[in-house]
Amino acid sequence: MAESWNREVAEKAGVDPEYVGRLLELGLLGSTHREATDGGAVRRVRMIVSLEGAGIALTDMAAAVTDGVLSFAFLDLPVFDRFSGGTATTFRGL
Repeated sequence: MAESWNREVAEKAGVDPEYVGRLLELGLLGSTHREATDGGAVRRVRMIVSLEGAGIALTDMAAAVTDGVLSFAFLDLPVFDRFSGGTATTFRGL
């Protein structure tokens, strides 16, 4: 289950499954696997990718989460379900 979950979340977030595995190891996606349909995990990955792109190291984020000074829990809120996820369908194709 873990491998398929990693693959599905990675596909939806536009990253490699190994990257999702690394985020899980660091505790950035929570301590347990969620259902692959959980958009919160995908939003967490996208946010983490953005923060990493801005120069914040994964290990620094993980330390901040462990210390309780950073949380991605807000991304699990239902209000964020309104934002669409990634898809292979383009506007032209639609």
